[in-house]
Amino acid sequence: MSRTIALLVAAGLTLAACDEATMQQVSEDAVIRRGNASCIAAVEAQTGLPGATLSDAAVILEVNQILVNAGDGGRWSCFTNEEGQAVSLIKRA
Repeated sequence: MSRTIALLVAAGLTLAACDEATMQQVSEDAVIRRGNASCIAAVEAQTGLPGATLSDAAVILEVNQILVNAGDGGRWSCFTNEEGQAVSLIKRA
């Protein structure tokens, strides 16, 4: 009986560890999605043009930096805070 209890406890601890890792990944994914949407909205507000998209042509070099292509063909660097909200825009050459 004590062996069965030990196995159940071990299984429960394993599941708890998996749940914690999964929840952290889900939370990080939500921040990334929020940052993407926030940066697209910020670029559209700055340029006054719809149609901004995430850039897939360049590598992100910094944490919390997202590259966005504006509707007019311009390129922008958007920096987000830890919650994924756009806090700074820089127009790229």
